[in-house]
Parts: sequence; C-alpha cells; structure tokens
Amino acid sequence: PLATPAAQLRDLDAAERQAFVRRYVRELSEPEQQVLLLRLQEGLSYQEIAEVTGRTQGNVGCILHHAVKKLAARIREAGVAS
Repeated sequence: PLATPAAQLRDLDAAERQAFVRRYVRELSEPEQQVLLLRLQEGLSYQEIAEVTGRTQGNVGCILHHAVKKLAARIREAGVAS
C-alpha cells in the first residue's frame, strides 16, 4: 500500500522539512511573518519588535501567538511534526 502524505512528510530530511516550514510561513499574513521572523531570525525582544514595527508590545505578543499557533497547526496538518 502507498504511504499517506503525513507518513511521507515524516520521512523527509531536515532540509526538506525546513522548506515546508518556510512555505507555511509565507502563508501567514504580512504582520505575522514580520513579527515571527524578527523574533526567530533576528532574536529581537518584544520591546525591540514593537520599536521596529511601531506596534505595542501587547500587539506584538498577540500577533506572535497567533502566528505560531497557525504555523504549528499547518505543520501538524501536513504531518511534518506530530
């Protein structure tokens, strides 16, 4: 029998999984992408992200929370992570 798409994704190597994650990040809204990348790639604090984006720290936290939640759901749906 053929493997399910989720099983196929679990068999991918790290580089291939990263490509899937990058694709899902691009599906997020522009503010979500911006805040997520500033936090994860640049390592900025909520305060620093607020200063860069002109948002409040609370808004940065809210956007980040929703972005991570959406991203995790998409990755789970695709079977990249259990």
